[in-house]
Amino acid sequence: MSSNGQKHKHSIDAKAFGHLQELGLFDEFSGEEISKLLNDAMPLDPVTLHLLPRISARVAQNERTLFSFLNDLNDGRSIGPDALYDYFSNEMHSDISVGGTGKQWLQAESAITQCDGDPCQVKAIKCACLLGMGLLGERTKAPKDLLIWALRGYGALSLREASATVQNLIKKSCFCIDAIMIPYLFGMVQTLIFRANSKSLKRSVAKQF
Repeated sequence: MSSNGQKHKHSIDAKAFGHLQELGLFDEFSGEEISKLLNDAMPLDPVTLHLLPRISARVAQNERTLFSFLNDLNDGRSIGPDALYDYFSNEMHSDISVGGTGKQWLQAESAITQCDGDPCQVKAIKCACLLGMGLLGERTKAPKDLLIWALRGYGALSLREASATVQNLIKKSCFCIDAIMIPYLFGMVQTLIFRANSKSLKRSVAKQF
């Protein structure tokens, strides 16, 4: 995928390859095959590469959108899952059929309002939204470690920074977490909206007295 024969370097070692497979990514490949696959797919991050065909299958319904995404890549930077979210955002928003992605998109956008403009938290919300999408309309369980991996990519964040970002969002109730799994991403968003609306209502009532 590199242009002009340019070679991209990544820093994922054999141990990291094993961790990716433990998280359910590329488990059909050997370590050598994964290394070649990721190198050929640069500048896509590993989780982005894993998600691209799945998200395209959900919202694009044809391969042209997938290929147009690939054709628009800028080889000068690493591409994380949040770029996928941004690229397919309109399609996800418009998918309001039963089992569609529209509801999850709305929940993600609502959760983003709780991030106070923090770009790392916004990225985490976008990554979690995509990781929580199944292939047939169902929601899937996303391992917490996989979300942290998605945030880190090829060195975008350190392990400590990525872990802290996820933990801060859990404290904000943006994620409904069960042990090390995130079974219902943004499961508390409606509660957050209710709380916000309740505060607004109380302020409005108070002004009348």
